Amino acid sequence: AIRSRDFAAAGSELEQGLGRFADLPRDDRDLLLAEPGVRRAVVDAHYNLACVLSVRVAGREDPLPPEAAARLRDRAFEHLAVAIELGWSDVAQMTGDADLMPLHCDPRWSACVESARRAGE
Repeated sequence: AIRSRDFAAAGSELEQGLGRFADLPRDDRDLLLAEPGVRRAVVDAHYNLACVLSVRVAGREDPLPPEAAARLRDRAFEHLAVAIELGWSDVAQMTGDADLMPLHCDPRWSACVESARRAGE
């Protein structure tokens, strides 16, 4: 769905997958996150969901009322923060990713970039 730029479907698929992961018992999640491949998949899912939500904020699909756009923006930042917390540190990709451009004007953006930079050190 992401490759086809069907952002509504992509968002739904990513949220379902992350929801199933979150529903696992904490010990099981921790064991799975200890596996580098699984951890990377979870990090990428959070990052990609942040991208999908950001694109939807920009109204590239359907224009949104301001309140709905604000909620999507908040959720995008939440998923980006989780991705960084779990190990996302590719600042160049993050700052150059056109899908995240709608977040750049938000004051939280620079804090996310700095967190990713610190995570990469």
